[in-house]
Amino acid sequence: MSRYDFKSLSSQDFEELTRDLLQAEWNVPLESFRTGRDRGIDLRYARVDLGTTIVQCKHFVGSGLRKLISHLRSTEKPKIQALCPNRYVLVTSV
Repeated sequence: MSRYDFKSLSSQDFEELTRDLLQAEWNVPLESFRTGRDRGIDLRYARVDLGTTIVQCKHFVGSGLRKLISHLRSTEKPKIQALCPNRYVLVTSV
């Protein structure tokens, strides 16, 4: 069996892979946003009756868990609090 890692993927590739996998798993369409200042939203699923699910993709290959957690606390937490989603999903390559 082949072993795969995410080191060869760009951040955009990782986000697209995440979107494709979650759409298949959840059987729903996910909105994508262009790379850059996305205000903490990489992917989103929104329905009036279910609220909003925000997916944040963090491609931190080689950075380690401590750096990811530090980034989440300092940078992403305020964004999540401002957006106030019904559900927040973090997908990471760590």
